Amino acid sequence: MILGIPASILIEKIMETIEFRNRIYTHLSHFILYVSAGSLLGTMLSLYFAEEIDVYIIGWSTIAALCFYVVLIGLIGLNKIIQLFKKLEENQR
Repeated sequence: MILGIPASILIEKIMETIEFRNRIYTHLSHFILYVSAGSLLGTMLSLYFAEEIDVYIIGWSTIAALCFYVVLIGLIGLNKIIQLFKKLEENQR
């Protein structure tokens, strides 16, 4: 988690600079970056603590990164829904 938060911030900064025509490419790129970051951080963590590459640690690190990504998508979707309801409420006034 200590390294995951800066990695997530870095991924979001990278994604802000890239513009895709199709939203599916954005989601696919996010997915690939989060899986890569989780695997890389898991590898670093396993090398630091176990002094060898431990697939168990790498697997859980990747799963944690994907869970964070799913929560991020949910929060973005929830924010869009809230904005839509605010817009509808303003139009009704």
